[in-house]
Amino acid sequence: MRPTAAPALAVAALVGVLVGGSVAPLCEAAGVIVPTVPWSTVLTLLFVAAVVLTLAWTTSRSLRRSSGARPPEPQRAVTLLVLGRACALGGAAILGGYAAFGLGYLGDDGVLPRERSVRGLAAAAAAAVVVAGGLLLERSCQVPGPPDGPDDEDRYDRGPDDAAAA
Repeated sequence: MRPTAAPALAVAALVGVLVGGSVAPLCEAAGVIVPTVPWSTVLTLLFVAAVVLTLAWTTSRSLRRSSGARPPEPQRAVTLLVLGRACALGGAAILGGYAAFGLGYLGDDGVLPRERSVRGLAAAAAAAVVVAGGLLLERSCQVPGPPDGPDDEDRYDRGPDDAAAA
């Protein structure tokens, strides 16, 4: 499985921009008040980012077998890889949506538009941390390459196929 490509992240962010940018015009056309972004959204995104970054760090350590850590089971590694990709793509869409919403009110005067802008951009920044965490988790699931020398060979278990090829 290849790492998440930048064009995929850009498409996800563009979808988010389209959705986030259409919230205010649709609410105004329907005659309802445009919602504000609650601070709990920013805190939730930061919590998700902290969890994903912690998973990336522990996965990276276990795959590099630093400090005697055991490598994760293959199914768990695949699950973490998919979680990393989902966080990267979902975070990019959320980033685009909140950035479009927040930037839409950037130049408006008044307390409520300023509040919508600040909170929207704060949520976009928190979503950017989720994207970074997702990409790091995805990268941490990559298995290190073959050993470079005889000192590194004890870090890797060699199967019968590998022993016959050597």
